Amino acid sequence: MAREQLKVKLFKEYTKDEQIELMFHWFYYYGKSPVSFAEMDRFKKLMDEDMDFVKRAALVAWAREEMPQSLVNALRGDFEKYREEIINVSTTLEFEDYEDRLEKELIAELVSTYNNPKPSVPMSDDQIMDEVCRMFGIDSSNVQVLKVSAKDILEENSDVLLTSERVHEVYRECLLKDEELVDGEPGVDFTVGEGIMRTVVFNSERLGKNKDTIISMIDQLDGIDEVSSFVRFCMDKNGRQWTGEHATMDELMQLGVATDVIQYALPRELWPVVGGVPLVARIHEKDNEELISHKPKEFKKVRADLSKGIYRRDAK
Repeated sequence: MAREQLKVKLFKEYTKDEQIELMFHWFYYYGKSPVSFAEMDRFKKLMDEDMDFVKRAALVAWAREEMPQSLVNALRGDFEKYREEIINVSTTLEFEDYEDRLEKELIAELVSTYNNPKPSVPMSDDQIMDEVCRMFGIDSSNVQVLKVSAKDILEENSDVLLTSERVHEVYRECLLKDEELVDGEPGVDFTVGEGIMRTVVFNSERLGKNKDTIISMIDQLDGIDEVSSFVRFCMDKNGRQWTGEHATMDELMQLGVATDVIQYALPRELWPVVGGVPLVARIHEKDNEELISHKPKEFKKVRADLSKGIYRRDAK
């Protein structure tokens, strides 16, 4: 079942659960650098302990156009220094004069992306392909969409089912664990998973061990045997809606991209042309290939390339 839509109102007017949902959306959706599962857990604990501080941090970040990146950095470094800075800034008279306006602007932005409204006139797959061809000056009647033969690796009674719980389980298992981080950076070989909402770092060894399961889940998606839109990721081939959460769909996307078995058909800067959501292609040729992974010493360069939008998965 899809999550309930939020309405724009004052932060104090939301329930505690709604406040947690809204602030986690801010942290999860707008984060820029890869975040470990342990860091997400620390943020959840921070919300439980001091929601007022989390809101202040979000407002300061919004005013500085930093979004949650400064908080991500603080979780990896001197958090108490960061806390002191946020409190000092948010209690100045200058900040308090603009606090109400900042809160209204931030909440309006967060609610808009949280609710993630669909385009007013949804396009069919054929219309999307026509728009792409028109953009490049190609005669769409001469374009043949490549349809990839799906390997029937799922037997009728397969125990590898596509469910939100199964995706969460595999996702958590593959993410870097707290003890695998050294000063906030990977201490083991890692693989990057570039999703729609965020980019994360997986443990390459555990990701490889789960690759067959990831493939099995992806191959149950509706329309995955052809180039299709991400909006179809919530449905399986039997017409069942297996999740109503965009974040869960994105987790599966991150796993698929990290293992190279699915790829984006267009670069991110061209997504607005097709309604703001990407086209996705299933790449069966990659099913039996080794993962693209990086050594711990490469993390700083990978992170820098990601922040600049120039990261290449095959670069060494």
